[in-house]
Amino acid sequence: MRRLAQRIRGSFKLKVILSAVVVIGTVLGVTGAMINRGFTRQFEAEAAEDLRRDGAAFIQWHEIRARALADRFRSLAHEPRIKGVMTTGDALTIRGVLLDLLGQLQLDAVLVTDDSGGRLAEACRNPRLQIPDLAAAATPSVDLALQGQVVANVLVASGRLVETVSVPVAIGEAGGGGVLTFANDAGGAAIQEFRRMSSSDVVLMDGTNLLASTLPPGIDATELEAAYSRIALSESPGKATEPRRVEIGGAHYLALVGPLSSVPERPLGYLLLSSYEGPLQELRTMQRRLAFIGLGGILAGSGAIWFLLRQVLKPLDTLRAGAEAVGKGDLSHQVPVSGTDECGQLANAFNLMTRRLLQSRSQLEAAHESLKSAQAQLIEREKLSAVGEFVAGVTHELNNPLAVILGYAQLLGEEALSPDQGGYLRHIVGGVERCRKITRGLLAFARQGPSERVHVQINDLLEETLGFLQFELRASKISVVRHFEPRLPQITADPQQLQQVFLNIMNNARQAMEERGGNGMLTLTTRSAVNQVWIVIEDDGPGIRPEHLGRLFTPFFTTKPVGKGTGLGMSVSYGIVRKHGGEIRAESPPGSGARFTIELPFAKDQDVSTGATTTPPPPVTRAPASPNRNAATAIQPAQRVLVVDDEESFLTLYQEVLHRRGFEVETAADGDAALARLAQSDFDIILCDLRMPGLTGQETLERIQQFDPEIAGRIIFITGDTLSDHTRTFIESHDRICLSKPFSMEEFLAAVVRVSRSA
Repeated sequence: MRRLAQRIRGSFKLKVILSAVVVIGTVLGVTGAMINRGFTRQFEAEAAEDLRRDGAAFIQWHEIRARALADRFRSLAHEPRIKGVMTTGDALTIRGVLLDLLGQLQLDAVLVTDDSGGRLAEACRNPRLQIPDLAAAATPSVDLALQGQVVANVLVASGRLVETVSVPVAIGEAGGGGVLTFANDAGGAAIQEFRRMSSSDVVLMDGTNLLASTLPPGIDATELEAAYSRIALSESPGKATEPRRVEIGGAHYLALVGPLSSVPERPLGYLLLSSYEGPLQELRTMQRRLAFIGLGGILAGSGAIWFLLRQVLKPLDTLRAGAEAVGKGDLSHQVPVSGTDECGQLANAFNLMTRRLLQSRSQLEAAHESLKSAQAQLIEREKLSAVGEFVAGVTHELNNPLAVILGYAQLLGEEALSPDQGGYLRHIVGGVERCRKITRGLLAFARQGPSERVHVQINDLLEETLGFLQFELRASKISVVRHFEPRLPQITADPQQLQQVFLNIMNNARQAMEERGGNGMLTLTTRSAVNQVWIVIEDDGPGIRPEHLGRLFTPFFTTKPVGKGTGLGMSVSYGIVRKHGGEIRAESPPGSGARFTIELPFAKDQDVSTGATTTPPPPVTRAPASPNRNAATAIQPAQRVLVVDDEESFLTLYQEVLHRRGFEVETAADGDAALARLAQSDFDIILCDLRMPGLTGQETLERIQQFDPEIAGRIIFITGDTLSDHTRTFIESHDRICLSKPFSMEEFLAAVVRVSRSA
């Protein structure tokens, strides 16, 4: 067996033939099973339909038979002869008449019962039918007949199935009540009559005992009784069941069980059987024939496959030899083509492959060099990302000393200074304000996060972008010409992403003009078209070569030397503009510099005729409107302020400013110290830094809310961390005033005034 398995694994022919045999055999087996299942279901469905029809016919036949018997014997009980003998009340006379009736009507037994239920007279000609058993079984029918009803019923007496009709009669001269009961053995004769009318066999049961059956004599009665009990017990008593599959005597039937007697004390029932064994036998015969046909087909197919494989494997051996030669590096190897069939086409394809491999080898070598260059560009991109994070961190750290310088400079401005000193101070404040704008701009530009769409005025956004490049443009002696449409409609966009696009284009233009020695001109034009804002940025530099225009927005494409560019700026810009639903295109007329045109759609929810000019706010926290210098006069001088900050310079600055405005000020260097102060004294306002060692500003707020919700509502937060998502989420969700460093004293006092008025 092991040797055979090894031979199969080493032979492609045997594998294919064995696989084909398994597949064909499986298909034939599944098909045979599906056919068997389908036909069996059809046979069962047809048998079930016949059984339901015969079940309804059996019940109808039984009811018609009962009504016919009742009508027949009702009229017989009122004949003059019967009425006359009943009037006598003599048992012997009545019995003589009853004996005559047995012979005339071919009855098995007749009973006369008085109104007390006692037997007055009886006659029986069937030795297997005992009168006491019959009288006991007929008692419920007699009781109903004494009430004036004619009752036809099927009973079991002495182990026999008996049809009875109980008719009320008058007994004796006084006309007392009585019942005349006619009985006849209904054993197999009656149901054989029904069998001739239907296609189903009938089995009559007394409880779980077999009474009569139309099945062949060889059927075991215990199988019938077991089938009846199993079906009857699984359904509600007193109701006909649905057809069920049973196997009796090795044959397949559908069985239906139902009640036959209307007397609850005697659970007489019937079992209808519809056989579909004949069609099943024919189906099995057909399956055996199909199996022989399938086996012959498998053998014939295996022979055909063997022959075809021999024809196919010869050219495959040739191809294998060619593949081995190519694997060793001989790409010039060609295999002979023996025809135009599939094998010949395969040989042609192989030869074509080797020729293309020769061509691809040189291309792969070039691609390898290109990948090395792309890898270097990716490294540069990671460096740029790291620089962005570094710039964000540096600007955040610069905010703290800038806030201190700006605060103390504005405090000096409140002192009596000479004109020269006042001028010096204005220069200091101006320089700090300029640094403040630069740091906020750098923070906004370096901010990473999900795109935020707001209404943007393009003219203002271009001016802010020029502010970033002001020094570089001035150093390169490049003048800027603006042609801005004054009432330009707004657009919906992420201002930081658009600034990135404008910076990329302007930087490229500046570098191109620097290569020509500077003294260039950068022209910015904005105008509105149909539902669109057009931004045109053009320079008078050397322009873009025609062969480069088509690849300008391709990732990693750059004409700059290594270290001067990554080739990602224009592709990123292209993606940003398309994401905003706009278009960007580049033009470079020979000798006329480069021109970039950006088209962006109007904001959908604005009146475009208003020409509103709303500059998107910097990514800082909510700040109140600046008050005038006398705003603090409205503050109650008795108000107490707690200042919480981990930097001593800020504590000193805040304390000095607030003391001058009439506040009582206490300080705390961290959150724990602030909680201790609050436990000892009451305060009207709390100024708290967000980022501190130990308890942060957020954690300090949560602690205060637990014991004093009122003062927790009068906290002003101060932070230089406007870049992190955590800080922004906290500020937006807690609805608190939060000042972003560096801020002016006017902004600081405005926030204090606002909270003090709500105290």
